[in-house]
Amino acid sequence: MPAVPAEVPGPILLSETRDHVATLTLNRPGKANTLSEELICALENAVAGACSDDDVRVIVLAANGKIFCAGHDLAQMQTHTDQGYFDQLFERC
Repeated sequence: MPAVPAEVPGPILLSETRDHVATLTLNRPGKANTLSEELICALENAVAGACSDDDVRVIVLAANGKIFCAGHDLAQMQTHTDQGYFDQLFERC
């Protein structure tokens, strides 16, 4: 079985709206769909957009790959030592 690349080409979050349902798909299967700062920002923006769309009645979170989401991107978190960074990150979630 071929290995899944660490990052797949294309956006880290896929979005599709059909029949009043907005589907947001995490697209980092090689990283177990971990929540990087960039993915959190993309999710915030996509959810805000769906909430302001009168045609959307349901938001579905999905993921590409075997793992839905392994949590925060620990590799990215390890590059920070400031407690304020962690406070802000967890507040966003």
